[in-house]
Amino acid sequence: MYLGWLLSVFVLVPNILFFKFPPHTTSTKIKHPSRESKLMEAIERIGQVGVFVIPFFSQTYVKTPAEVLSIPVMMVALMIYYVGWARYFSKGRRQVLLYKPLMGMPLPLVISPIIFFLTASVFLSSELLFVFAFMLGIGHMYVSLAEYHQCLADQKRQV
Repeated sequence: MYLGWLLSVFVLVPNILFFKFPPHTTSTKIKHPSRESKLMEAIERIGQVGVFVIPFFSQTYVKTPAEVLSIPVMMVALMIYYVGWARYFSKGRRQVLLYKPLMGMPLPLVISPIIFFLTASVFLSSELLFVFAFMLGIGHMYVSLAEYHQCLADQKRQV
C-alpha cells in the first residue's frame, strides 16, 4: 500500500501551523552569509524536498525485523517533535524555543525529524530516502545551530 505519504504529513502539520503562527520574536539575520552557510542551506533544502516527496511514492511493507523496530523509533521521534512544537506554541512562540534543549536533547526540533526520516528510510526500505534524510540532517543541523547561536546573541544584547 502507498501509505508513505502519511509520514510526510505527520511532520508537515506543525510546520504549516508555524507559517500561520510565526515567532513573536525573531533573531537578526546575518547580512552577508558565508559561502559555507549558503551551501549548507542548499543541502538542507534539497534534503527537505527529498524527505517530503519520496514517501509519497513509497509503498509500505512491514516484513523484516528492522522495519518492525523502526515503527516505535519513529513514534518516539515524532512524539519528541510534537512536544517541542507544543512548547513553542504554548510558551509565547519565541524563536529560541525552536532550538532550546528539551528533555536533555539539544535542538529537539532539528534532531527528532532527522531521526524520524532516517528511521522512515528503514521502514520504507528506501535507500534514496536515507540519502535525502542524511542531507537534511547535515544542512538542518548546521543552519539551525547558527540560528540558535544568533538567537542567544540577540538575547544577550537585549539584557
